[in-house]
Amino acid sequence: MHIVSVSPLATLPRRYATSLTYYTKENIAPGALVLVPFQKRIIPALVIASEPLADKRLTVKKGAFALKRVHKVFSNEGSVHPSLISIVRDLANYYQEPIGQILKLFFPTHVLVSPPSSRQFEVPPQVLQHPHPEIVLGSYRERLDYYTTIIREAYAKKQSIVLFAPTIAVIEHINASIAHLPLHPIMLHGSLTPKQTRTACERILQKTSPSLVIASPLALGLLSGTEDIVIIEDPESPHYIRKEHPRVHTARPLISFAQHIRAKCIEGKTIQSMHDIKDERIVHYLSSRIKSHAPGSIIDMRQQKNPIVSAELHALLTTRTERTLLFTTRKGFYTFIICSDCSTLLFCPGCQIPLVLYDNNKRLYHCHRCQRNLPAELSCPNCKGWNLRGYGIGTQRVLEELKELNIKRPAWIYDDAVAPTKTAREKIVAQFLASPDGILIGTDAILEEPRITAQHSVIVNLDNLFSIPDFRINERILLILHRFAEKASESFVWIQTRFPTHQLFSHFIRQDTKGFLQQECSERMRAGLPPAILFIKATLHEKNREQREQKIKIFEELITPFAEYVSSYPAFNDTSTHNLLISINEQVWMANAEDLKGILATHNGEWDVAVDPENIL
Repeated sequence: MHIVSVSPLATLPRRYATSLTYYTKENIAPGALVLVPFQKRIIPALVIASEPLADKRLTVKKGAFALKRVHKVFSNEGSVHPSLISIVRDLANYYQEPIGQILKLFFPTHVLVSPPSSRQFEVPPQVLQHPHPEIVLGSYRERLDYYTTIIREAYAKKQSIVLFAPTIAVIEHINASIAHLPLHPIMLHGSLTPKQTRTACERILQKTSPSLVIASPLALGLLSGTEDIVIIEDPESPHYIRKEHPRVHTARPLISFAQHIRAKCIEGKTIQSMHDIKDERIVHYLSSRIKSHAPGSIIDMRQQKNPIVSAELHALLTTRTERTLLFTTRKGFYTFIICSDCSTLLFCPGCQIPLVLYDNNKRLYHCHRCQRNLPAELSCPNCKGWNLRGYGIGTQRVLEELKELNIKRPAWIYDDAVAPTKTAREKIVAQFLASPDGILIGTDAILEEPRITAQHSVIVNLDNLFSIPDFRINERILLILHRFAEKASESFVWIQTRFPTHQLFSHFIRQDTKGFLQQECSERMRAGLPPAILFIKATLHEKNREQREQKIKIFEELITPFAEYVSSYPAFNDTSTHNLLISINEQVWMANAEDLKGILATHNGEWDVAVDPENIL
């Protein structure tokens, strides 16, 4: 008899998600997949430890309840690649998330419920140092051409390649772009039908010859370790970062796995990350760093009569009738509403975020968080007045302005509100690409669709991004500028702004992206911001003010001795929610911060912990 500790591979309440204990007659190796009973369910789980019953007999006798038996063992040996188990353990330690909850991110559901009985893994001998990934910088089109060359060479050498991409749109576009090659790539992502998913999984698991896999991180658990090349497209994409538990950056294990199996690893990026700059990582430029012309042109909106369409943009739209992209950061008509009598901002009564005015067939206020709709006849919640005025430039307002200026060209809106489904998006993209003089007005949804290109691209408004209190905002704006400039095939990107002298724009126009990032990195290092330090955010939700303040005081006193600095502040527009931001050296956190990790683990029922959070507000 043996006692096994397992980590559930199903979504469970957080107090059960870390580890469960069962008994079995068989000696099961760590890494094996099993089915175990949990309440009235049978759930998949990963074996993380196994001990003879004789060693645990006293503990079992003193237990408050009888142990249950493992329901089914798929293989006495490991069903998961040993390197992946090691990587997931490190991720669980870093992000303070359960091992099983992280591991299930890298397997299709049906594989966990009914995995293959035995798998053969190739585990290379341990070496002192893993190969460093190769970083390639260029536009999406340049990166795609580079990947195609790599795939051709690998095909000639009979090598296997895995190409990971952050979104379904990119996966499908890459798959379609290499359709002319004499290959039969395996495509796997979360939106395939169950039958398509099973077929793709079987092809990956049963492959005996060199292959090409184009997939989301979902395919990582299916790899055998015989892959020769691993490509991670856009590893800094926010689509790799999970916003719900388990909160992990899913591009990290992709890179680590390639290093563990000694495969050549390629990271394709538009611009360097802050960690690349800090660590002075060598990059390979796919094209000349200095183009023959500037990538953008600044239009000073302080001198314009029309706050939405400048004279230059009006001239472009009326004299140059090729396809044109217009970008703005927000959806809807007016992006925030203020009472002119008492200056009160109109918030959603449920989740306390600013309401957005939409003007479809009927005007209404909409909350983007809880999807609540409120009538346009709403009065001010503070003074009960009716003198409400809208501000901000949403996609609908840009379209309405084009109509008022009598610009007689076909125009479409492309954002999550107008096109919430794949079918709706496909229809708009097809109509726009088929139109020789069409205008597409959109948010960053345009940047997510690789097929969307035009002769001209114009940023109508992004000035509101500068007001966001996020230390990463300059990076985000710079990335938008670069990715939007890639969309224009015949001209530079036009940038309408009320901050024409901002250093970010001047660096962009001079094509000195690296210089700006180096300056940004230096400022963050001096200010003690990432990547100089690691942030850990702990969030408390407690409506009772007295209890909330008491819990904050106790928890802050516990963690302060083990952190370099602790900031305490209420959440934005929510008095019942409070944050503690812990600053700690990343190497210390990874190597020997067991006391702090123990405190966080003990209090994870009250405090929601996020390591390296995307947002600290």
